[in-house]
Amino acid sequence: MSDLVSVISHLQFYPSHSVSNHLKRAGSGRFAHSLRVGYISFLLSRLVGCSSSICARAGVLHDAGYDVEDAANVLRQLLSHAEKGARIAEYIGEPRRVVEAIRTHMFPLGGPPKTVESFVVWLADKMDAVLELLGLTRLLDGAIKLPEARCK
Repeated sequence: MSDLVSVISHLQFYPSHSVSNHLKRAGSGRFAHSLRVGYISFLLSRLVGCSSSICARAGVLHDAGYDVEDAANVLRQLLSHAEKGARIAEYIGEPRRVVEAIRTHMFPLGGPPKTVESFVVWLADKMDAVLELLGLTRLLDGAIKLPEARCK
């Protein structure tokens, strides 16, 4: 776990862009989901031998494009949040591969993953969705304890 914390501790949660606050406002479910996807992405990246930094960062930020002000329009959110999140990541200076992984994490509703890291984040997002459906997210939630100061 300390490896994951060291990888994502550099994440640029700029208060002016409210990326982490945005995720938190979207509900603790969205924030917890984002942390789990970052964690699963990190673990998968180590299994397949790709960049754990890119995967963890993209996993944590993958849903940053959800618009909490438009929470009533679920379909629009579903179709647009990946592209919005990619633009946010690009704007705050995330590497191109992080941006691309965020942009493609909703395949087949968007473009397909083109890099191993993009595929890892896509898979991690789907794996967490299955855990949510089965009511098993608590298995990972207990393992993911980031210091609160890092998430502000």
